[in-house]
Amino acid sequence: MLTGIIKQVFRDAGPEGWSPGVVLQRIVSASRHFPLERHLTGICVRVTPGPGTLEYVNAGHPDAHIVKGQSVRKLEATGIPVAMLPDFPWTEGSTVL
Repeated sequence: MLTGIIKQVFRDAGPEGWSPGVVLQRIVSASRHFPLERHLTGICVRVTPGPGTLEYVNAGHPDAHIVKGQSVRKLEATGIPVAMLPDFPWTEGSTVL
């Protein structure tokens, strides 16, 4: 059931233009209805092709990497897994592609 709720949050995010931070906050709100021992990790990313920017929130997931040719950039985690601390202040990261 939690997976279905998370999928719906992502479906709603596109047309609404939500930032990764807003998407994560919606998931946090939905996860409050589930037992505290249920944690989830994930990375939410929004790419804006024109200026070539990438915005992201990493909620306790292993670090993501951007690979271009021989160049590798690491996107650091910006917070802890969802539901560990309900009011944790996740931050958004951004980079230029």
